[in-house]
Amino acid sequence: MTGLKGIFAPLISEYVFARLLHRATEVERYREAQRHAEWDATWPSTLSGQRLCVIGTGSIGSHVAHTARHFGMHNTGVSRNARPNDAFDAVHAADEITKAVSEADVVVATLPDTEATRGLIGADVFSSAAATAWFFNVGRAPTVDHDALVEALKRRTIDRATIDLTPVEPLPTDDPLWRVPHLEITPHIAAVSHPADVVTKFITNLERSKARQPLADIVDLDAGY
Repeated sequence: MTGLKGIFAPLISEYVFARLLHRATEVERYREAQRHAEWDATWPSTLSGQRLCVIGTGSIGSHVAHTARHFGMHNTGVSRNARPNDAFDAVHAADEITKAVSEADVVVATLPDTEATRGLIGADVFSSAAATAWFFNVGRAPTVDHDALVEALKRRTIDRATIDLTPVEPLPTDDPLWRVPHLEITPHIAAVSHPADVVTKFITNLERSKARQPLADIVDLDAGY
């Protein structure tokens, strides 16, 4: 079995940084000022110097970190084995996740759904985060304890959250998640499967198979990704 590594990473980076830049550059403030013909010269902030923690240092997490480098952010990763990764200034093991999160302005979760990751991002993680932190989940929904996330947002343990995946999809119209303050929900669109990209990957592996060459992006069925 092979996967589609490399296709979704750039799209997810665009999703995350579109939001970070939108806020940092005060797009809404200046738009509202223009609407009222006001010269609001409030200075925008910057991503430079901010601290990013990526939970999951695979192809997607690494791409997010590489993108962050372009904006002068400091990158910390969390992975199962803490293997060094040149996209990150430091990588922590999973049992150090609370320490890694506590030092971050932005936390991006990119985890697959495995026995080891289910519920990994729970109350202890959110209570360790900075009160100004922005949490993103662009990994699988079961990796996040959504009750703990809601509680963290209500108590303002974290500042805000953006999730592209929910426990049930489509999320029912009467689900309380829709009305949680400081929570942005998008309908699993952070990285859509563009047919041309998928077909290109498939053809590459088909040609490798016909030539009896090793296949690319083989899935480790024991690890689950």
